[in-house]
Amino acid sequence: IVKNDIKKYAEASDVNVNIIKEELSGFPIKYKSIDDIVLDNYTYEYNSELLTIKPTLMQQPIYLMSNLLKSNCRHSGLPDWGTVYISYLPSNVEIDEGSLLDYLISYRNHQEFHEECCERIMFDLLPILNPTWLRIELRYTRRGGLDINPIRVYSRSNEYNYSHDKEYSTFRREFRQ
Repeated sequence: IVKNDIKKYAEASDVNVNIIKEELSGFPIKYKSIDDIVLDNYTYEYNSELLTIKPTLMQQPIYLMSNLLKSNCRHSGLPDWGTVYISYLPSNVEIDEGSLLDYLISYRNHQEFHEECCERIMFDLLPILNPTWLRIELRYTRRGGLDINPIRVYSRSNEYNYSHDKEYSTFRREFRQ
């Protein structure tokens, strides 16, 4: 039915359904929220040493997210709330999710621009994970009418195929205002 409808409306003589299946197979990417993890105590001063890893045999991408990111503007000191999306293909270790949550909460009193926070998270995770690819996206609450949503991608030998349309359509706008 889909093939016939596309042919009809696109006025095409033929449609390659395999391409359609490939494009649809990646939707939606399911990010696992780490926000429900209960920690014994929380650190509100930035500390990359909170990150711990554990061995893994998994050779599939891992998708994690948290709505608990808060950092502060470097100039004004005003709070910036955001959602963190972390995805990566592990080599032989994966991040301990509780330590990742503790690490993200440690940004509470940290003062940096959004882009710098994204870069810092990337370079804190890269050496301990040594992933095949790693993608960090921070989606901050709009402030002053501006959306600032930095994305940082690392890929060893181009193994991460970035498609803006495919990945951006996965996200719904986070409403916080």
